[in-house]
Amino acid sequence: MSGKVCVFGSFNFDMVARVERFPVPGESLVACGSMTSAGGKGANQATAALKAGANVHYIGKIGNDTFGHFARRHLKGVGFNAVTLLVAEEVPTGNALIYVAGNDAENMIAVDPGANMTVTDDEIAGCIPAIGCADVVLVQLENNLSAIEQVVDAAKAAGAFVVLNPAPWQPVEHAFLSKVDLLTPNATEAGLMTGRRVDSLAAAAEAADALHAQGARNVIITLGAKGALLSEQGVK
Repeated sequence: MSGKVCVFGSFNFDMVARVERFPVPGESLVACGSMTSAGGKGANQATAALKAGANVHYIGKIGNDTFGHFARRHLKGVGFNAVTLLVAEEVPTGNALIYVAGNDAENMIAVDPGANMTVTDDEIAGCIPAIGCADVVLVQLENNLSAIEQVVDAAKAAGAFVVLNPAPWQPVEHAFLSKVDLLTPNATEAGLMTGRRVDSLAAAAEAADALHAQGARNVIITLGAKGALLSEQGVK
């Protein structure tokens, strides 16, 4: 993989506590350990694309705060080919509080999206040159939908291949899905989008048909250990 990939998506500062069990309401629980790390679906997927060999331009928005300074240092160290960081002066950098419990690593997560949800039309307009020179543009749903739609419109106008990872799921118009070249929900997201249980390849095939009916051209539904289903305009 050596094409140009532009990723517009979230950056979050993750604070993780390892606990033997989850606390109950009102309880203070001593953790077994803790760590901090960079997160956010956008930054994570941009990193994955870079490791796969792509030329990656990451676009995200942070706050002018301690977590934002961490984001700058981290993203510089990742080695992206280019980074565009928009800055919110009065809104914090997105952050997540995560409990990881027990040997099975079950988790509970509370996310404050912060600056991720405040991207303006003018800010996206300033990013159009970067979007326009990409072969592939990847977006998620962890930013405000108005900005995501503007990025997708700019990508389509430039002839780029648009990939949407619909997480975390929020309702979108079918007209928006019709602009996406590849939709990549997991089983849970596919279920939320179609109103059905997706727990097998056969169920995923039915969900893919429903997603095509909503406007999606090509669909990959991931099923964890059960694999994944690819449906190219209905051909599976």
